[in-house]
Amino acid sequence: MRISTLSALALAAMMLGASVQSAQAACDSSECYKTDANRYFTRYKADQTTLEQEKKQFEEELQRKTLRLQAMERTIALFRSVAEIYDKCSEKGKVDLLDMNNQIRLMRFKSLRDAQLSQRYISNAEAAFKRAQAECR
Repeated sequence: MRISTLSALALAAMMLGASVQSAQAACDSSECYKTDANRYFTRYKADQTTLEQEKKQFEEELQRKTLRLQAMERTIALFRSVAEIYDKCSEKGKVDLLDMNNQIRLMRFKSLRDAQLSQRYISNAEAAFKRAQAECR
């Protein structure tokens, strides 16, 4: 009984080896290599597309953050000018200064993705600057 079990195992091993050899022989044809090349090329193109999408998203986010920073810098510079004007000539401007401080706090916490919102902050700062100049003439 033991011999037949060993024989069966040997036969199975030979058959398995034969099937592996036949699969290798089939893959020696050019079709198998074309299939592999197509698979790798498809994977490469998918990776490239993903990288391009990530790059585009990164550039868009960078542009949004750059615009936000520019709007904040411009607004704060205008508000500093207003504060200097009021500091030198008028007590009436303290209300405007409080409004400006509140607006700067809002700018810190609100998203400035919207171009209209950042433009509104700059417009408010310019209006406050003009009011300060008019009051202190």
